[in-house]
Amino acid sequence: MEIDFIEVVPVSSGDILAPEVAILNPSSGTTYTTNTSVLTLSGTASDNVGVTQVAWANNRGGSGTCAGTISWTAVNIPLQTGDNVITVTAVDAAGNQRLDSIKVNYDPAPTVAYFTGFESSVGTEWSNTSTRTIPRGMGTCLGEFGTQTVSLALDGLPAHTGLTVSCDLYIMRTWD
Repeated sequence: MEIDFIEVVPVSSGDILAPEVAILNPSSGTTYTTNTSVLTLSGTASDNVGVTQVAWANNRGGSGTCAGTISWTAVNIPLQTGDNVITVTAVDAAGNQRLDSIKVNYDPAPTVAYFTGFESSVGTEWSNTSTRTIPRGMGTCLGEFGTQTVSLALDGLPAHTGLTVSCDLYIMRTWD
C-alpha cells in the first residue's frame, strides 16, 4: 500500500477555562438583608477569550439576563419573604460557565398606616377630638374622657391580612 498524501488536521484543545464572575453590590459577602421587595445586583466577569452572557436566577422564582458582561447589572430581581438565593452565571463562547451566589434575606418592614402623637389638631378619624397636656410636660394626649367611649375609624387602608393597633394609655386621677 502506497500513501499518496498525508493530511494534517490541527487538533485544538479548545477553550477549557471557565470565566470568572463576582457579585460586588449590594454586598460582596455571601449574605445580605433588605426590606425592599426588589433587588439590584452588579458585579464583574472575565474570561481568557471573552464572556458572552451573564444571567441571574432566584431559587424562589424568577430569572433573567444581566445587562453587560464584563461589568454587569441585574435590576428588579423580585424577592420573596425570607431567604432568596440569587445565583449569577457567567458563560463564555465555548459554553464554559462559573457561578457566584448570594443569600438575600427579605424582611419587609411593617407598613405604618396611621400614626399621631396628638401634637397638632386631631383629625376627624376620632369620634372625640379633645386633647389635654400630659402632666409633667410629657406631651399631648387625646382626652380626658372619664367613662366615654372613643373610637378610631381608619378608612382607605391598603390591602392587608392583619392589623396591629398600639397605643399608650394614660390613667389620670382615678380608675373606677
